[in-house]
Amino acid sequence: MDQSEVIAVVPPAFETELTFFSSLPCSVLEPPVACSKTIRTLSSSLTALDNALNRSDLWTALDTSKNVTCLAPNSAAFAAAGNPDASLGKADLQKALLFHTLPMPLYSNYIRNGTVIKALSNDSVLITFRGSDIYFNDAKVIAQNVL
Repeated sequence: MDQSEVIAVVPPAFETELTFFSSLPCSVLEPPVACSKTIRTLSSSLTALDNALNRSDLWTALDTSKNVTCLAPNSAAFAAAGNPDASLGKADLQKALLFHTLPMPLYSNYIRNGTVIKALSNDSVLITFRGSDIYFNDAKVIAQNVL
């Protein structure tokens, strides 16, 4: 393993102890916050997703779920798909959003080309690499490891 790939997961209460290890090459990975906080922090590009999660009543379930990865389509992707955040009924919108939720934490440096994962909608998601780009089915990942 390359030293630049070393990641330390450190609870906030122990952050000061990292000074002792400051000579070791590593980066600190903060524990994730609730999905709603992350999505609303990036609100300029994820407004349609925020609207869809509000309409579907999935915010509470998503925020309290442990060990999930959310594949968050940006507002341009929602528009290209015909604005499902506004046009789908609640049940179909929930299924679409659960298709974008994977039942495990994924970090880009640990995924492998050709991996198939069952989404919470029970549909399969194929991970592929095209050059240095990562795709989930046909959707290109434009921001990785957003916590």
